[in-house]
Amino acid sequence: MTDFNDHLNVSWWALRVGLGVGPIITGIDKYFNKLADWSMYLSPLAAKVLPFGATTCMHAVGIVEIIAGLIVLSRWTRIGSSVVMFWLLGIAVNLVTTGMFYDLATRDVEIAIGACALTQLTAVREQQATIRSNAKGMPGSQFVETRQCDTKKLNRRIPMRKLSSFLVLLGLCAMPALAAAATYENVPVVDVNCSKKVAADPDTHTRACAMKCAASGYGILTKDQQFLKFDSAGDAKIVEALKASGAKDHLRVNVEGNVQGDTLKATSNKLL
Repeated sequence: MTDFNDHLNVSWWALRVGLGVGPIITGIDKYFNKLADWSMYLSPLAAKVLPFGATTCMHAVGIVEIIAGLIVLSRWTRIGSSVVMFWLLGIAVNLVTTGMFYDLATRDVEIAIGACALTQLTAVREQQATIRSNAKGMPGSQFVETRQCDTKKLNRRIPMRKLSSFLVLLGLCAMPALAAAATYENVPVVDVNCSKKVAADPDTHTRACAMKCAASGYGILTKDQQFLKFDSAGDAKIVEALKASGAKDHLRVNVEGNVQGDTLKATSNKLL
């Protein structure tokens, strides 16, 4: 590639705007929680070592994201996109250590790859701008010599760029391996229809009501009040267990499985 052509320029602007505006919006929302309840994404491991609460932590995260977005939109795009890339990889690690949200972690790694691409495109764009600037007033032969020298300098950077890209891709490929099985012991099991209605006191939910609403599917209420829905196989096992159970209410289970978003793919569940 000899010139930063119009097609690459469109790609550069799309990545720059997206990776600049996005962090600013999510950073501001860390103070309002309109897009999501951000504190639920904080790893329990991080919560144990932080000297302040989850809300304060999210406010600090918001400040970092706003600053990173502004840097991407400024003249220091290459630095800002690198910050965004490593920041997103850090968030992905945080999400993995929660024992859930593996889909969001994978998404963040993919966005980090986009940030890595923006870093490389910006480097080439800056190099081309420098070449054009140096070309003004130069004799033809001197311009060619200078351009060749600049191209050699750019090519020497390529191994490091390939290494950065490789590390990001490696992180993406490693995400499924990090998705360890989650275990929930003695947690309430309720049907989807009644999950919000009985969330405050799930043990009052009766087996008769649960059987009546079987078509909606079932799930568990975790200790942090998150509702995780079983997949179809998990639903079938719960239906069999409820039919065989003599309990009137206080329906609880021990469950092991993998969490993907708000769905729990149970490998084993036992009605208590």
